[in-house]
Amino acid sequence: MRVQKSVDGTPKAAAPKRGPRAPIPPSFKGVLIRALIVAGLFYPYLIYVAKETPVAAAAVTGVAFALMIPLGLVLDRWRFRFQTNRLEKIRAAKSGKSAP
Repeated sequence: MRVQKSVDGTPKAAAPKRGPRAPIPPSFKGVLIRALIVAGLFYPYLIYVAKETPVAAAAVTGVAFALMIPLGLVLDRWRFRFQTNRLEKIRAAKSGKSAP
């Protein structure tokens, strides 16, 4: 495993460890990567399957990419909140059962 270094050369602090079932928190970087992957698949689909011109396909892909970012952020936050609440309920139920 490689140690990452900050700008001044000192080692970066490791990311906090999550539990085995802990949900991954939403991040702009993750949403952006997913939107880029989907847009990268959508563009050739529009050209080869939908028979759009490259300019029209690029325009539609750009609009779709612009819409995927805020929608992805909202869905990621909703997913994280849902998974966190569910995990808390499971932990509360387990701690409640083990108490005498």
